Amino acid sequence: MELEKDKINDISWPKLWEKAHPIDLLVFFPRFKLKALRLNQTKLFSDIYLELKTSIDLRIKKILKVSKLSNENFSDIIKKKHNKIPLLAIINRKRQRILFDPLSIIEPLWYVIRNMVDIRLLEIIPTKTTYPDIYRLPLQRKQRIRKFYNSNKVIIKKWLSRWAIWTIIASIIITSLWLLWIGYKNYIQSEVTKWYQDIYWLKTIRDSQALKQKALEIKWKFTKLDLLFMPANIIGNNFLYSNNSIKIANNIIKWGKKISETAVIWALIWEDFSFEKSKVIWDKNSPLSSLSWIKFSELFKKETNNLIKIDENLKKVIYYYSQVDSLWNPSLDNKFQSSLDLLIKYEKYISFAINNKEMLLTMVWDTKPMRYFILNQNKDEIRANWGFPWSVITLELYKWNILTYDKKDIYYYDWHLTPYKEVPPEWLNIISPNHWLRDANYSPIFLDSVNKINFFYEKAGWWTIDTVIAINQWIIEELLAKYWPISMNGIWTDISDKNFSLIMSTLVENKFEKVISPKDILFKFSANFEKKLFEKKDFTWYLEIFLSNLIAGEIPIASRDDKIQKYIDSLGIIENWKTDKWNWIYPVFTSISWNKSDRYVYRDFNVNSVITTWCQVSNDFSLISRHSFNETTRDSIKQVFNELKITDEAERQRLMGIQWAWENRQFVRILTPKWSTLNKTYWNSISVDDSNPNYTFFKFYLNTEVAQTNEIRFNYYTTPKNCQTKSIFYKQPGLNNYTFSWN
Repeated sequence: MELEKDKINDISWPKLWEKAHPIDLLVFFPRFKLKALRLNQTKLFSDIYLELKTSIDLRIKKILKVSKLSNENFSDIIKKKHNKIPLLAIINRKRQRILFDPLSIIEPLWYVIRNMVDIRLLEIIPTKTTYPDIYRLPLQRKQRIRKFYNSNKVIIKKWLSRWAIWTIIASIIITSLWLLWIGYKNYIQSEVTKWYQDIYWLKTIRDSQALKQKALEIKWKFTKLDLLFMPANIIGNNFLYSNNSIKIANNIIKWGKKISETAVIWALIWEDFSFEKSKVIWDKNSPLSSLSWIKFSELFKKETNNLIKIDENLKKVIYYYSQVDSLWNPSLDNKFQSSLDLLIKYEKYISFAINNKEMLLTMVWDTKPMRYFILNQNKDEIRANWGFPWSVITLELYKWNILTYDKKDIYYYDWHLTPYKEVPPEWLNIISPNHWLRDANYSPIFLDSVNKINFFYEKAGWWTIDTVIAINQWIIEELLAKYWPISMNGIWTDISDKNFSLIMSTLVENKFEKVISPKDILFKFSANFEKKLFEKKDFTWYLEIFLSNLIAGEIPIASRDDKIQKYIDSLGIIENWKTDKWNWIYPVFTSISWNKSDRYVYRDFNVNSVITTWCQVSNDFSLISRHSFNETTRDSIKQVFNELKITDEAERQRLMGIQWAWENRQFVRILTPKWSTLNKTYWNSISVDDSNPNYTFFKFYLNTEVAQTNEIRFNYYTTPKNCQTKSIFYKQPGLNNYTFSWN
């Protein structure tokens, strides 16, 4: 072998060597393998030569197997690559190595083993899945990982260092954002809670300027909160993803913004009203008469646009309210629900006023003066349209301006009817030989009673009545229950919702402090009561009580003005039985007891309905009347006598008999659909009356002794217009202490 050819991987031998004899690799490697590897792995063949000083004959057909060597073992024969970005260098690293100046070998290998290199040729043996080279042998997973790490140590260290830096930065950013979110969340929550409580207390403000200022402050705060909460709302409350807490917070913020805006508008209306009121010389002794100078209809027309804005805002507020399921606090949930119910109620009232603007203006006499006749009735003596009228208020309005406000005893008008005489209707002749205005509310249809009331009113020498409203003492008792008892000079006990009926009945029958009429004490009480109401100034709640009783059918109202009456009928809250097409029943009681025993009577109604033939229904009706007066009741009444300083025994006995202890006597009419027929009366005296074109009624006299029970039973046929058995029971206004069952 010549010198210029004796090169292994471009490494020249240090001196000429002697060609003694060939060395068999099978003999050589087992003997000198460890020594050769100890010297310098980067110059393997050179070190072998220096150690043995012998020649190696590579022409023998053997294959050199090298295992467990890293890439650095032959780094001097590997072409260096340009430095790349760490991650890209790992991904794009080629597994094929390029070797320079391989040994020249004549004969090729006769057998090929996968992933081996013929060291004579140093040729790459291609495979389908890998690029074989001298460094690749089947390795364990741990070895492959170590090999990968060793081959990419520098790149991996750079990559890990960079990722470590970015991880730290990201952790700092995430931690900062998390802390910022906690602070952001707590701030929003505390602000919403604080200003929500302020909204809750807006109703306690009794000055329009203060209300406006506070509402504007709250509105600005919720506007700012809405702006601050916008990023969270966009991320956590959208059509793809919705977080319940963020949704609730967003709706509460928007609710607060709208409700405060509504309060601002209401404050503007209040300012206008206060300005109108400032023109009036206020009479503290008669505050209601002072209102006579305020043109409410003009104010209503002026504030229509503001009312429309309030109605629109309330609709949005109710929507935001409805989107809040729970605040996770039972107390707050209860407040939230009660507020929602209140807002729904107010929105209905305002919407009703806007939608019925023209008719309301007509009813308050915006175009011409009209006269209201208000009956204050006693529930302890029931009549067809509530109860016996104690007193009457005459109210004249023009442009909602009170021209006349006059209170009189019902007997005052009857005194002026003399010498006019009229035979009383059926059964009323038991309590009076003459028909009076006090008994004019006899007809089950209130408009018929109104026409009769107007007839007597004109006969007594007054002008025509336009509209009649029948209110009751339940309203007074509700107000007394909500606020306070009334103290009066000369009465040695406070008047509350519990004893109002008992005390007033006793004082009137006793003619206590009578000057003009026995009702003088009642007028004295009403003056004190009105004064208390104006001091409280809870006008919204007063209106609510009136409207709730009106909607419940407990305040009959009828007008002799055809346009107004048609409108009242269209509301569908009074006397719906007149247009009912089902199998309906309407009991009407008229007390002829001449006492207050109705407060102690309990009534049970039972009707069993069965279809007999086509469109005909058989109804088995029963009425059980129970008189609950007993010794305990008697003792409580005597206690009231003692509190009122009524000591005369004869007077006490008279009051006991007239007021409570006598029998309860009733004239009863059971109204049914027209052309109903009486079938069986059992043991009772019952008759049928078809005289009215709108209904047929069955009439009878019912007497219930003290602490006794009486029953009336009969069977009748009716033909409902709808030809079905659906049955409806209608309650008479003022009827209480009753049960009803229909089978």
